[in-house]
Amino acid sequence: MRILVVEDNAYKLRTIQYQLSIDKEIKYDVASCAIEAFMHFKESQYDLIILDLGFCRYKKDQSSYESKMGLELYENLKIECRRRKRKMPDVIIFSETELTEDEKDGIFGKADTEYEFAELFRKWNDSKVKVLIVEDALKKQILVQDVLSKFEKIISYKATSAENAITILENINDITIVILDMSFPWNNNDKPDGSSGIKLVEKMQEICALSKRSMPKIVIYSITPFEDLMLRQGKQIPESFYGQTFYQRGLEEILKEIV
Repeated sequence: MRILVVEDNAYKLRTIQYQLSIDKEIKYDVASCAIEAFMHFKESQYDLIILDLGFCRYKKDQSSYESKMGLELYENLKIECRRRKRKMPDVIIFSETELTEDEKDGIFGKADTEYEFAELFRKWNDSKVKVLIVEDALKKQILVQDVLSKFEKIISYKATSAENAITILENINDITIVILDMSFPWNNNDKPDGSSGIKLVEKMQEICALSKRSMPKIVIYSITPFEDLMLRQGKQIPESFYGQTFYQRGLEEILKEIV
């Protein structure tokens, strides 16, 4: 999960950072002006934008301050998404400045106070289907992410090794779906191992049993036959195994059934 925070007020920024710190796997960038925010947006893909309404167009240039600069930035980001054919992230506004109903159009929600922001962020977080991608090959990561971008409710986490994936699963207890290759390194210093997929599934079962939580649905994105390998090794296919494919269209169809 990646979030863009646009805020120039130090106190409010600390409030936002406190809420984001609850989830150890959240990555976020901070911008204090419109130009800086737009540059971040061009360089990264975000699941959520948290922004104040009043800030400067240029950094440390008070003459460029506008009380509703956030709305202008929001419109420019929507244009950038249409130009790039990208999904526009959700937007939460954290500001005491009043908005008309038309100005609120398309925005996930608005918070005036710290308490309202905490509740709104929790509501947004709970509304999402969390997906973990376990894949060390950048090209396949991009292919999977292209499919996930078609689903508004999905936010994703990425792991390039089994150890990365285990850390994420231990830190986030509401991962719903795990999409994994069959071959990837066990840790970042290892070479890809064809048995890593099966070993990770077994580790996931152990983590879920110890924490008394439901096993995420497992989707294999690999040409290597998961079920055949499990049976050959005398292992039981987990009930949470949902399907396998090696095509973007196939992955999209599987996700439509789950989401």
